[in-house]
Amino acid sequence: MAATDLLTLQLLIEGSAASGTIRSITIHNAINQIPEATIILNDGSKAAESFDLSDSGKYDPGKSIEVKAGYHNKEQSIFKGIIVNQSIQVHPQEGPSMMLTCRHHILKTTLCPNSAYYQKSKDSDIISKILKSYSLQNSVDATSNTHETILQYNTTDWDFILNRAALNGLLVYTEQDQVNIVKPGVSGESVYTISYGTNLIDMDIAINSENQVSGITAKAWDADQQKITSQTATEPSVNKEGRLDGKKLGGVLQQKRKLQTTTFQEEAELKSWADAQFLFNRLARFSGYISCTGNSEVKLNSLVSLEGLSKTLNGDMFVNSIVHQLEGGHWQTELGIGFHEEWFSYKNPSSSTSTAITGLQIATVKQIQEDPQSRYRVKISFPLLEDDSDGIWARLNSFYASNEVGAFFYPEVGDEVIVGFLEDKPSAPIILGSMYSKKNKSYQEPDEKNTHKTILTKSKLKLDFDDENKIITLETPAKNTVVINDKEKSISCKDQHSNSWEMNEDGITISSNKNITMKATSDISLQAQNISLKADNGITQKSVSNTVTADNALSLKGLNVSVKADASLSAQAQASTEIKASGNTSIKGAMVMIN
Repeated sequence: MAATDLLTLQLLIEGSAASGTIRSITIHNAINQIPEATIILNDGSKAAESFDLSDSGKYDPGKSIEVKAGYHNKEQSIFKGIIVNQSIQVHPQEGPSMMLTCRHHILKTTLCPNSAYYQKSKDSDIISKILKSYSLQNSVDATSNTHETILQYNTTDWDFILNRAALNGLLVYTEQDQVNIVKPGVSGESVYTISYGTNLIDMDIAINSENQVSGITAKAWDADQQKITSQTATEPSVNKEGRLDGKKLGGVLQQKRKLQTTTFQEEAELKSWADAQFLFNRLARFSGYISCTGNSEVKLNSLVSLEGLSKTLNGDMFVNSIVHQLEGGHWQTELGIGFHEEWFSYKNPSSSTSTAITGLQIATVKQIQEDPQSRYRVKISFPLLEDDSDGIWARLNSFYASNEVGAFFYPEVGDEVIVGFLEDKPSAPIILGSMYSKKNKSYQEPDEKNTHKTILTKSKLKLDFDDENKIITLETPAKNTVVINDKEKSISCKDQHSNSWEMNEDGITISSNKNITMKATSDISLQAQNISLKADNGITQKSVSNTVTADNALSLKGLNVSVKADASLSAQAQASTEIKASGNTSIKGAMVMIN
């Protein structure tokens, strides 16, 4: 182990050695957090009434800064970033000073919420693209799932990156200039050894069984199959620390954790989610801190070996945070061990599989046909997104939707719709309905009694319900109508040619300005107490054969009555036959026979 009796420091501003006396430096770096350094320098003269370092402008916010530390002039870089805050302090006991607050360049990703669509992309590609937009060097482990659409909505890029990384079991941290989004380093060799009685200064490490589970299952609602789908996490392979592994600790309470979401998830996504949560759970079986002699060898997401601390703790510990404290010629490093339970996304269901989008949102319809997943979705875009060229597919709410039956009402392209999200997840939008506005006006105004309920299509096909008069009207643009009218006690049908029929308390009336034709492939039967046929000109009856019968008397009457047969004519009676005329009676034929 190198000699640690002579601490040497370098403070570089814009790449050049800084002037002034360093009073103290505190550097904090942790997984899923922005690295920060607090530097206090002696500055200020009461006699001169000045703060020369502050006045020099060399320490203004925005200046790049680097801290190097080591022993015997063998320094290594332990922080790189920019100055974000400068404060002048005067304390009676400590004297005047200037305090610099410095953060890593990745701080830029936390400042402003952004919105974006990512089409047919993997999470690793999305994360890398975002980091490159900030000119940040990055190393991102490849993920496997390709998403149809990922929506980032009014969320900082930092929060979005953390969420997408966690879903894939990846950690986010910085190492000097580089941003790493990688799997937990639970395998490999230890980078540093801490021994009780040698370089160990302080420690508090707990073995946790109450948060350890025996298994994790992730469940989701499969809207395509209309059933629950689930995936079970595989027991992760983690570092060996102490004599109590995760399985033993998980067996203490024998509890299985159930993750669930009502949003659609591919099986691979569910599996990835469950595996990631199980890995984080196992890493949390040990938690706490250990302080040792200052060094730059230990990195985040690495393993350190503990020795001389009993079989319970001896072994390789996972490092989740590093705090360097340099003051008064001494350097002490505090290492965070294991994971913390509050990091787990299952404690916040709304953000378990995506960043949350709260409340209802306004969108406009872009496309209603050719859903690539055949889920009867509608493509929408959000006006507040700077780039809304792509849009996202959303399920459509219906007041009646069942298997091959139901209501079929889709909005028009360009319509304003209101959108909600299952579990506040941007990946699960649902169109709840459309809205009228000053621009998209209703075709009629509401009255105080709310009399009319109407469906009117874009081609002016109308179905109107008049609650006051109890009338249902079906109407086309050409004024073809069907009216069911309780007020008039009638049902009527009228076309654009003034043909009509009406049923009311007086009977049925059929009316036409032209011909009325009745056809049947079998029989037509007319039955009534009396049937009257009347024509202004004539009535013609024609058939292959014609039979006229009456239960009592059959009477044919006219100014002239003519009965004519092309072949023969027969008149026959069971009792008697009488032919009678007030004038002459003529019976003619080639031969007349009277028996």
